[in-house]
Amino acid sequence: MSEALREYFSKPGKIRDGATVKQWIDTNYPDKWASGTLRDHLYGGRVNHPLAYKHHPGQKKFLYEHHGHLFERYDPKRHGLFQKGVAADGEVPTWILIHSLARFSDPSWYSSPGEELSETFKVGMRWHWKLPQPMKDDERPRTILLCWEQCIFGEATATITRNIGKANKAEFNFAFVLIDYHPLRAPIPLSALRLGNRESEHRSLIRLEADNLAAYRSAKDQGGDRSKKPNVPERAQIEGAVESGVNPQRGGRGFGLTARERKCVEERAIKVATTFLRQRGYDVEDVSARNPFDLRATRGRRELKVEVKGTTGQGAEILLTKNEVELHRLCHPANMLIVVHAIELKRHKSNPTATGGKIRKKSPWKIDEASLEPIAFSYRP
Repeated sequence: MSEALREYFSKPGKIRDGATVKQWIDTNYPDKWASGTLRDHLYGGRVNHPLAYKHHPGQKKFLYEHHGHLFERYDPKRHGLFQKGVAADGEVPTWILIHSLARFSDPSWYSSPGEELSETFKVGMRWHWKLPQPMKDDERPRTILLCWEQCIFGEATATITRNIGKANKAEFNFAFVLIDYHPLRAPIPLSALRLGNRESEHRSLIRLEADNLAAYRSAKDQGGDRSKKPNVPERAQIEGAVESGVNPQRGGRGFGLTARERKCVEERAIKVATTFLRQRGYDVEDVSARNPFDLRATRGRRELKVEVKGTTGQGAEILLTKNEVELHRLCHPANMLIVVHAIELKRHKSNPTATGGKIRKKSPWKIDEASLEPIAFSYRP
């Protein structure tokens, strides 16, 4: 059967599931092999799975398995090198640890993850877990991606132990032991990793494959790493830096407002946008304190990431940070832009107030590269 499978997967890039392969085998080699032979050859022929070497040591390895039990002819140039199912560069498999992280739900932690979470994630901290077959003790450090509310916010280095200490042994059977924690400079949407049907909002453990890792590294390269000093100012810094350099007469946000006045305008815009969405049947949650977007709007199975911009002007131009641009590039078409313009601001020194506002929206919102204009840079002399 190995030769028949080599014939079927002769062309590189041909990705098929087991049922499709079986249909071809039944058509071209009717009644030649027992029903379980194909399964054994598919799973025994995987180059990127250690169990294939353990349970089928004599089987020739020429298939690469993608997530979802999809198979392709192995190509070292595209898939990388493997030794007994493990990447030949010695890299320990990377996993995503998806947590609810309820105890970190205080909005303040996300505003400064380098301080808040680095204080929380101490060396020796454990994440207890349970799988039908517990993972073995492994002192080799491995990378774990930490994910909350569908966004990856940091990388942890950890080992694995079956010694779960005082934890309930009926509930857990192994644990990850934290060695180090590195926050990401900007959160990466879970959808950017192309996990397909393995993506889940629930607590789960997902092993990343080569294509998922490549997608993650690409998204991370675009977003940077907050373990290094950010070289791009965030929203408040940008607004202050360009305050005197943007002409309000161009119909933009109306720069020149104080920080308190800007906050007042933003809060008014969020309120108007929330009302607008709820009137159209959406459940709306304000997540602006801990995410690079403002509102999560859901209606049935549809979920949108909503960016809200408020201005006292006409809203012909709006300010977008680098993180906002990258996020909405990734999450399109499940996104929306709402510009609340013509907000009326009463500029009291101690307590400014905002009323009114007109809605302009785009959904899905595809960022037009030609419409982006750099208005500030970070420079180290």
